[in-house]
Amino acid sequence: MKLVWLLLGFSAFGIACSDDPVPLANAGEACSVDSNCASGLVCRQDICVERTTTDMGPDDMTGDMSPDMDTPIVAEEFYISYIVEDLINERQRSLFVLDTQSGTRTKVSPEDFNCDRGCWISDDLTTFYSLRTNTDTPGTFDVISSPVTSLKASDEFTTILVAVRSFRVIENMLTYVKQENGVNNAYFWDGSEKPVGTIGSVEATQGDWLIAPDSAKAITFEATLQTMTVRVGDLGENIGPEAAVHTIDGSNYQEVAGSYFGGNVPSAVSADGKLLAVATSSAPLDTNACTDASQCTGPGERCGIFGRCSSIKVAVHLFDLEQTDNLGERCSGDAACGPIHVCDIPSDTQLDQAVCIPRPVVLGLPGQQTQGNPARPGCELTAGNDDLFYTSLRSPLNFGSDGNLYFAADRDCNDLNIAAAGVIKIEPTTGNIETVYGNRNENFDFNRCYDEVEQVTNVEDCVVFVESAVLSPGGNKIAFLATNPEVIDYALAESTLDIWLMDRDGQNYQWIGNHGSLEAVQSIRVHPKP
Repeated sequence: MKLVWLLLGFSAFGIACSDDPVPLANAGEACSVDSNCASGLVCRQDICVERTTTDMGPDDMTGDMSPDMDTPIVAEEFYISYIVEDLINERQRSLFVLDTQSGTRTKVSPEDFNCDRGCWISDDLTTFYSLRTNTDTPGTFDVISSPVTSLKASDEFTTILVAVRSFRVIENMLTYVKQENGVNNAYFWDGSEKPVGTIGSVEATQGDWLIAPDSAKAITFEATLQTMTVRVGDLGENIGPEAAVHTIDGSNYQEVAGSYFGGNVPSAVSADGKLLAVATSSAPLDTNACTDASQCTGPGERCGIFGRCSSIKVAVHLFDLEQTDNLGERCSGDAACGPIHVCDIPSDTQLDQAVCIPRPVVLGLPGQQTQGNPARPGCELTAGNDDLFYTSLRSPLNFGSDGNLYFAADRDCNDLNIAAAGVIKIEPTTGNIETVYGNRNENFDFNRCYDEVEQVTNVEDCVVFVESAVLSPGGNKIAFLATNPEVIDYALAESTLDIWLMDRDGQNYQWIGNHGSLEAVQSIRVHPKP
């Protein structure tokens, strides 16, 4: 169940075909795919440019080009914390911890405590957190905590934060937003409150933020209706406008006002602090230059108001945090932008406008959003196109110890009784995409999850929906939320979820949650064993 394909640069955006052979294009000349270019060249932004090591596909790779070659998968034991909802006693939710070695499940939250507003346990399994509604400030919560002993939380709570929004637990730190003097400010707490930065005014489009304690990095995303500015700083400093490294700009796409950004931004920083991944699910990406729509051949594309073909895509943008200085700088090819960034070349007559940008890796188009002329939904525009298969991606994003990026994505086009979903891997220096586990064209059928002869659940041939995926602390395993294989009704296959586990390469997958079909797991986090 493994599918591999290349998505290098923008070659999947639009493919023009001709029945007659044409001469191969030289450097700087127009192209639509790599095969249009002369030997040693590749097609980037519809322009032939020199091949670099970052353009190599699997057949080209030798030596140490593949990160996986240096990172063998080894056995790993860890804990998984998760929320489980009792579907009989509606909205009664509890926090559990699962030991992946023994399979033991332990209820952490105190008896009769409802985690309907969320419950968390710190990475080191010593502190329990939850939220209570703040009655003085509408829309805010107070954060309460209690000590954890032998995976059991005390019912003696202490209020540690008051009137916060968008609360998260990252490793052993807390992070949250406060509204102050008309702006939204992000903070983190490691025993005392420290600033992250401003993510927007209260009345404007809301941005997002990320802290990465293992790499000591912090990121803010400040959004307007048509742009999102990415700012990068060290954890503990107050990130300001001077920390901006790049603005993702969708203003070319639409002739009238529209909104492409705001709210949650799936993102991740690698443990070494060198790479940043930022996902956009409803933002335009520009390709080749144009003067009218006839020059825009990619699915859903239009000729934008600034003379670039554009369509709204589901994409991941990859940043090299050691080379952010070259973003926006002039370039003649990808080699000038380093191993991660690419050269955005509008056309062979606009080489003077080519600049380095974060590498965009496109997964597909939003499924139900209509684009193009005539306007058609993304599901129709991408039907049969394996390079643009997915219609949405799901948090969290995870960088592995192998240097690759992992996350869940799906295609929800109502052609199956469940959305086609899987766990995705992106290799940052090539943009290559691999589905390491998942389903593309089969319905859920509970009979395939049950062995009639032995009368036991058997997941070897079970087709499931994958909701989210998290890498283990050592990066060897992937824990993921997917359909509970004891579900009988396909209508519940996307909502009644349980915990699965597999090797990082998609092998040795197994259902480990072992919850009944009247319980639903809703979120998972991983914790190293002491």
